[in-house]
Amino acid sequence: MTNKSNPVLVTTQQTPGLFTHNTWRSGNTLFTTDEVSNSFLAAYDISNPNNITLLDKIQSNPGSNSIVHNTFIINDYAITSWYRDGFTIVDVLRPGNMVQTGNYDTYPNGAGSGFQGCWGVYPYLPSGNIVASVISAQGTNNGELWVLAPNYVRGCYLEGQITDISTGFPINGAQVKILATNLTELSNASGLYKMGQLAAGTFTVQITKAGYVTHNTMATLNHGVLTTLNVALAPVGLPVELTRFEVRAEGSDAVLQWETASEIDNAGFDVQHDTGRNTWQSGGFVPGKGGPDQPARYEFRVPGLPAGTHYFRLRQTDFDGTDTYSDTKAVKIGDGNFYAAFRPNVIREEGELYLYSEKATSVLVTVFNAAGTPAGLSWSLELEGEAVLPVTPDDLPAGVYFAVVRAGEVWEVVPFVKE
Repeated sequence: MTNKSNPVLVTTQQTPGLFTHNTWRSGNTLFTTDEVSNSFLAAYDISNPNNITLLDKIQSNPGSNSIVHNTFIINDYAITSWYRDGFTIVDVLRPGNMVQTGNYDTYPNGAGSGFQGCWGVYPYLPSGNIVASVISAQGTNNGELWVLAPNYVRGCYLEGQITDISTGFPINGAQVKILATNLTELSNASGLYKMGQLAAGTFTVQITKAGYVTHNTMATLNHGVLTTLNVALAPVGLPVELTRFEVRAEGSDAVLQWETASEIDNAGFDVQHDTGRNTWQSGGFVPGKGGPDQPARYEFRVPGLPAGTHYFRLRQTDFDGTDTYSDTKAVKIGDGNFYAAFRPNVIREEGELYLYSEKATSVLVTVFNAAGTPAGLSWSLELEGEAVLPVTPDDLPAGVYFAVVRAGEVWEVVPFVKE
């Protein structure tokens, strides 16, 4: 468009619905919408016009056949009208991993394909409010104007690579699932996956692939933070099928727990420790105790660690000397004055809240839901040394919760998930 009287076509690009209605450029990223049934908001890397690349695409309500209309970008958020779905706020700070973090349904009693509902949005008012126009309100032919005050929140990003533990090669088509929210994503041909959600907290992540042992692990997600989770899956039939490996802090100790689905000719596990300098040291050896089709559970405690981040891995050794390394796990050891943690931090029927204080103190614990409302669980006690509080959240609905723990002048916020 240098010469506006003689525009020059540089390149063309098909969009997911083959019916591009609206585009919005933000730096080297172009966002597009297709005004057709079952459409997407899509993001493209246009830094090289001769090699435009699709980064990600997202739907407001997958499976509903809803129609997208217009999108506008403000502060790395996409504000997008979706007709019968109202409008959405999508965090596009990482355009290769777009996360829907807000929505408002301006057509509440209808859904799916159709051109009624939210036609346009405008997010650039000095007040920060969003104006939404409804082309026809439900049950009438009258239009509506909605004025709403948004709450912009960054998503929680989870990304990584799935590989074969034997070969190190990437695994295509492995399913990565956050169990508490049922968010799922598949790894691509390079073994890479990208996913995100609004809810923060600590979650069980399950990785499955036909021909491989299902792997469960924990991931802590925070708003605006990229959490990297790389997982090596064990093919079914390996001499040792490791299904879980976790590390948690208890005071100044690190407690390692792992499980195997089956073991053949397993001499045992060398627990290796590092402080981030890539100088792995053996912390002890645990003999194997499982068998073919015989699951086994293990626990190993590393006591008296200094404050800071510590890294652990398992070196599994067969009787013939062949060895295999697990994923690396990190744990943060506090200064030793006070510590609180749920065990486990994903609770189905019962769990426990572990407390430790070096000095005598009064402790008050109150549990809140993700909206900040008291959940009806609280404790008050005098503490010196260790204490374990049984937690049976039978009356709590599934979701993310936070225990606010006050010990004298010290405050701790400890998350857990009720499944």
